[in-house]
Amino acid sequence: MRRSLQALSAAFVLLLAGCGPATTADPTITESAAIVAANQEVLDGVTATVSGNTVTAEADWPLSFTGTAVKELTPGTGEALQDGQGIYFDSAIINPADGSKGANSLGRNGANYLQLDKNAISPEFYNLAIKSKVGATYLVSGAGDGQTSMGTLNILRIVKAVQINPPTEVPAEQAAPVTVGADGTVTYAASTAAAPTASTFAVTQKGTGPAMTAEDAVMGSIRVWEWTSGKSVINTASGGSTSLRIALNDPSLYPCIRDAVVGQPVGSTIVVSCAANDGAGDVVVDPAAPSDQHPATGATVAYIKIDRGTKAVSVPADQLPAISTAGAEPTLTKPTGTPLPNTSVAVLKEGTGNVVADGSKVTALYVGWKYSDGTVFDKRIGDGAEPFSFSVGIGQVIPCWDMAVLGQKSGAELEVSCVSSDAYGDNPPSGYPAGALVFYIKVQSVS
Repeated sequence: MRRSLQALSAAFVLLLAGCGPATTADPTITESAAIVAANQEVLDGVTATVSGNTVTAEADWPLSFTGTAVKELTPGTGEALQDGQGIYFDSAIINPADGSKGANSLGRNGANYLQLDKNAISPEFYNLAIKSKVGATYLVSGAGDGQTSMGTLNILRIVKAVQINPPTEVPAEQAAPVTVGADGTVTYAASTAAAPTASTFAVTQKGTGPAMTAEDAVMGSIRVWEWTSGKSVINTASGGSTSLRIALNDPSLYPCIRDAVVGQPVGSTIVVSCAANDGAGDVVVDPAAPSDQHPATGATVAYIKIDRGTKAVSVPADQLPAISTAGAEPTLTKPTGTPLPNTSVAVLKEGTGNVVADGSKVTALYVGWKYSDGTVFDKRIGDGAEPFSFSVGIGQVIPCWDMAVLGQKSGAELEVSCVSSDAYGDNPPSGYPAGALVFYIKVQSVS
């Protein structure tokens, strides 16, 4: 989603948007400070220059980075950057293994987008950028594992900064001309009207599920077109079957899309008319590679269908079947009635450690029961049980697990009521339970 919407490479996602500021209560802050200092020392050993759109870099290659480090190469001379602004930047990749050059978007007038939000981007980059001006050029490192990956090394040049203006809601009949066919195919008839200078959105179908918040991620389908040309630049909605994970706090997400989705319930469809400064910007398309790294320019139109949220609904424990944790293993009182209509989570015991976020590696102990009869179908708990390990948000577990643990802290004990569509479905593969499920999950660790 990041790369497709704004050509923000995987490298920049990791190094700029991967971590928010640490809190003083975080026991890992001393270790984190040491890692930052070590990476800064490696980065300071690189001599890099940018002349026009040409990059040169000298260092004692190979280099290895395990975290974010930033240094300014040239100061900017334009307007000072401010918190909350959208910044458009160009970039160039340097291979830390040997100093060779990779993709280069310098001179494209802002081929990448990022919101300058201290709660969403790395503090190392934010603290430097907030003191800078448009035109500043940076050298930035991103984390590798020191074995299969040496990390990343990038040049970043800020091209312009814009104020982000939330889109205004308009009636459905005023939406851009997007249509959904009987087979779910979504099309846009290129508008002959002038491109919008202010963003708007229309809810073409109101859902009935939980409302999305700014911290949620959404599973849904999306299409994006250029306003004037009608060129399709994003398409996960072909046939209405493909679903994409959209993190609403992703600083590289078009703000016009994010602000239109926040507050809307699951099941809604939304059509957004994005002004250039709230979305694609006015990037210069490279005639030698017109689709390389940046799919759209100018005003855009987006269609979003919210299939479901990626965070479970929080409910009190007394709204879920009773679980007892008094014995050697948790036990469930056989459920009665029908399960709640949405995947729901109750916190049986609050955690005190690290918070689970998209991409976190989690270890957990668990018991799973069928909602229909209360029988155990799977468990990993008790003396000698090895915790189950998975990464959040990448499809390694059934959706209700991702939804339940997101935002929880290590040490938390949870009860999860999982609707069939967020589990294995009503007609699962052989050996898997059908229908709604109930889980006890103890979050052992978060990293």
